[in-house]
Amino acid sequence: MKWFSQYRYKAWYRRLGVFLFDLAGSLIYGRLFFQPRRFDPKKIKNILLIRNDQLGDLLLTAPALSLVKKSFPDSTVDLLVAAECASLGQKITGIHRTIPFVHHWFSKSGSGEMWREAKQILNQLRRNHYDLAIDFRGDIRNIWLMKEALIPIRVGYGLTGGSFWLTHSPRYDFKAHQTEVNFQLLKSMGIEAPTDRHSFSYAWGERKDLLGKIPPAFFKPGMKRIVIHPGAGYPSKQWPHKHFSSLIKKILEHRLGKLILIGTQAEKSSADFSSFPASEMIDLRGMTNLEELPVLLNHADLFIGQDSGPSHLAALQGLPLVILFSGANNQDIWKPWSNHMTLLTHPVPCSPCESRECPLIHHDCMNKIDPEEVYKAVEQALLEQNQGAKK
Repeated sequence: MKWFSQYRYKAWYRRLGVFLFDLAGSLIYGRLFFQPRRFDPKKIKNILLIRNDQLGDLLLTAPALSLVKKSFPDSTVDLLVAAECASLGQKITGIHRTIPFVHHWFSKSGSGEMWREAKQILNQLRRNHYDLAIDFRGDIRNIWLMKEALIPIRVGYGLTGGSFWLTHSPRYDFKAHQTEVNFQLLKSMGIEAPTDRHSFSYAWGERKDLLGKIPPAFFKPGMKRIVIHPGAGYPSKQWPHKHFSSLIKKILEHRLGKLILIGTQAEKSSADFSSFPASEMIDLRGMTNLEELPVLLNHADLFIGQDSGPSHLAALQGLPLVILFSGANNQDIWKPWSNHMTLLTHPVPCSPCESRECPLIHHDCMNKIDPEEVYKAVEQALLEQNQGAKK
């Protein structure tokens, strides 16, 4: 079984099937004994990067995406990305343009729409004449796109098959954090991981527009601003709204700072926090777009959230974090990439279940994270921040 342990599929028969597919492909393409193809970095002028899945995945990949431009400073770097993430992807340092994929592999679109758009994108990729392409997902469909686009240097993980179409394909480390996994992919090309961290940039006009939505009282000297994202992509990652209410109430009672809620309009409709005074908490859910969040986070002192895209974005902006992490995912692999984070969990034997909803109904991994415990973590994070500012 270890022969096909490098595949992402859980079912053994699927791993076996993909192994046999790769074996046949390796024989046909003469790639049975895989050796990375040598290339001259100076000849790399056009680069395609692929991360066309979820927001959190894109954000965990952002440091590696920026590193590509630093490593090929004279090249043009494009990013094939899910359409809903394109506006933020455009703000990643070094990205020349984004190519939005509306009906991407992980959307809810039908297969007909998906493959029709994939064909259009393929034609665009061919016209752009890329010299190098890197797929950070490890998806055979992305590998196929790179091959059919006639891109000579193709880098990626063969997690779902098709590694024989790649020119660089290191072995995937299933125990490493996702950000480190992305760096390891670049390392196979001789690119070392950076020592600094990535953040998103924004224009002065964007800063002015976003801050205009927040009352001036929130910016008084010495006032702490705490950003809270009470939403989550899946029910399995959601901390109960009643717990968020308890936490908000205690933070306001002890005057730890002004609160700013972020999220979508749908999240606002599902969780009402309007009973709290507007002078102490402003609800921006549904009032900000994705690319505005870096502005807000750069003017905050602390972020409270769950396993979600905004949590990863706050980590990239260098904001101290208090994260409530469910048992749905392995925290060592999927937690925000930050050195300034308190990660709160409630261990359960069924973790990681990788489910959208708790398969055991009780959802103990989130329901049993005590609001009092979270409040103490918030209090401690702000205290450490104050102590750090005095040094």
